[in-house]
Amino acid sequence: MLAVCTCVNADADPTCSVTASGVAFGNCNPLASQNSDSTGSVGVTCIGSTSVSYTIAASAGAGSYSTRQQVSGSHTLNYNIFTDSSRKMVWGDGISSGTNAISGSMIATSTGATESYTVYGRIFSGQQTAWVGSYSDILTVTIAY
Repeated sequence: MLAVCTCVNADADPTCSVTASGVAFGNCNPLASQNSDSTGSVGVTCIGSTSVSYTIAASAGAGSYSTRQQVSGSHTLNYNIFTDSSRKMVWGDGISSGTNAISGSMIATSTGATESYTVYGRIFSGQQTAWVGSYSDILTVTIAY
């Protein structure tokens, strides 16, 4: 699950907001020899009449940026969210070591210009202590422009 936060610029023009769809892994076997991969998306919409540059960041959630954790009661399952399909660039705040934020620019319009990005999730294989259950984590997504 992704929580969404919108940061408002001090200038009157433009106004931007961020939306996100969670990365749903479905049923997976963390004891398998292969990672379990899935995708989600994040989008930014800007209303106005000027060019705008933005950065979309994600919190660490449970765990840390290097190893996020989904939680089921007292049990955890290691995973992470990446900005690239090869799953090498950890999505984070772009400031903390080893993390990348999503950056872009657009021309805001009166009806709202939108850019969408795919984010790539991975539950790591070989988690011998995993328990059967429903696991989740919440990341806060913010936009700065």
